[in-house]
Amino acid sequence: MDRKNFRIAEWLAARFTGTATDEDERELREWEGEDERRRRFVGRVLDRENFERNEKELAHYPSGEAWERVKVRLGADGRRTEMWRWMVRCAAVLVLLLAGGVVWWWLGTDEEETVRPTHYKIMAGGTGARLTTGDGEVIDIVAGQCFEQRETDGTLVRADSAGITYRRDTAGRDTTVWNTMETLTGMEYTLALADGSRVYMNAETRITFPVDFRGVERRVRLEGEAYFEVAKDASKPFVVETGDVEVRVLGTEFNVRAYKDDEKMTTTLTEGKVVVVMPQGKQVIRPNEQLIFDRRNGCFECREVDASVYSAWKNGWLVFENETLESIMDGLQSWYGVSVFYSSDTVRTYRFTGNLERYDDFYRIVQMIEDVSDVKIQINGKCVIIGQNENPER
Repeated sequence: MDRKNFRIAEWLAARFTGTATDEDERELREWEGEDERRRRFVGRVLDRENFERNEKELAHYPSGEAWERVKVRLGADGRRTEMWRWMVRCAAVLVLLLAGGVVWWWLGTDEEETVRPTHYKIMAGGTGARLTTGDGEVIDIVAGQCFEQRETDGTLVRADSAGITYRRDTAGRDTTVWNTMETLTGMEYTLALADGSRVYMNAETRITFPVDFRGVERRVRLEGEAYFEVAKDASKPFVVETGDVEVRVLGTEFNVRAYKDDEKMTTTLTEGKVVVVMPQGKQVIRPNEQLIFDRRNGCFECREVDASVYSAWKNGWLVFENETLESIMDGLQSWYGVSVFYSSDTVRTYRFTGNLERYDDFYRIVQMIEDVSDVKIQINGKCVIIGQNENPER
């Protein structure tokens, strides 16, 4: 405990024991008057309910008897007497705080932790990305930052936290320059490609693309999750490459989820028509259809869905329809920067349906999940442990 915190403890003990001097009271009033949280803390330590319990604890401390023994040993040495009087008061401080349950004083915690709410806020992510240019320069794009530069082929690159755009200089060299845009944990970003297509990037996503599309197709490489609004160009198909699977379109809107460690790649079509090309063949999907390709065995499934559910994340919503808790948490980990562990394999398969705000504090989402299930979620910093509630109220 530092000296400042100990002094606060002295004021509290003096008020509690009725030995406060005018100076003690003045200093305590000044300290608690600076912040409403401090006033609540003082009230909690010294409230009526705690008083009798504290009094019983203090009765176990033989302060009077101890003081008489101290006086005999110290004689009339005033300076030493004052020192021991201070030590006796410190002992009373210890009893008071332990009796009141404010253990943080003796764990070295600072003042702010006395008034901290019952949980730490784990805030949602925000806009940001990391750009790697054609010559290998790495640029972090953060809120409030804006930059402009030319690529080696003459393309003008403009970027800020709202997005990035490319404009080709017709006098530029006839070479293809590739850029890579990457969102880290807790980041999202909007990319405007040279053909006018827009790409909404979810957290922990990487897209590699040419600064200008030349040749017979418009090809980009994706790892992660992104929503594509592809500009129509019948002469140049747009191709999204995800490992050994390609999504080929002319002009349409669709969502692709293809994280590196996911066992499945999912394409969900909002409008238009796309062709998914796999090692075993190809499949056409239409609006409100979803193709799920299993990377382990090369099999795929095509099904009807509400496509808006799978693109809701780009509009600020987390929408689940009969989705497993493990799948939900996989998405939340990359957005909130938490690590999730399961103390029970059973809860991994629990299914949920609902709408949540994507920018909510993570703790609010946890509370909602707990309210509608028998799941118990413990949070320690950014470590999340999920198990089954052994004593459900329902």
